[in-house]
Amino acid sequence: MVDVLKVTPSGVEIYEVKSSTKVKKINLQDVAFQYYVLSQQGYEIKKDFVVHINSRYVREEVLEVDKLFYLTDVLDEVVSFQDEIPNRDVFEEVLCLRCGLLPTGLVFLLSFKFPTNYHFNKL
Repeated sequence: MVDVLKVTPSGVEIYEVKSSTKVKKINLQDVAFQYYVLSQQGYEIKKDFVVHINSRYVREEVLEVDKLFYLTDVLDEVVSFQDEIPNRDVFEEVLCLRCGLLPTGLVFLLSFKFPTNYHFNKL
């Protein structure tokens, strides 16, 4: 399940929102699986990001969402996983980890005004 999918004329962009302060291996595996599923359905993925918390951000009077989150481009790492996906049991583990969990991107989605060409999962 993709947290944020931005549709552009040239393809789609994946944004996986995490509540952690850095990109973890499990995040890369998760996004690699999303990339695999979307590409198997004919989508051309142009960008692939993990969105995570900026631990150095200090809120002043106004919340600055663009400073609260980092967008880390993981497209190269995700592409490097693609040949292994159909044969790896680890992706079953990724799917199981997601079962029954609340979306970590909820705060991000509620705080940020996205243009109309963004599509979200049902929360």
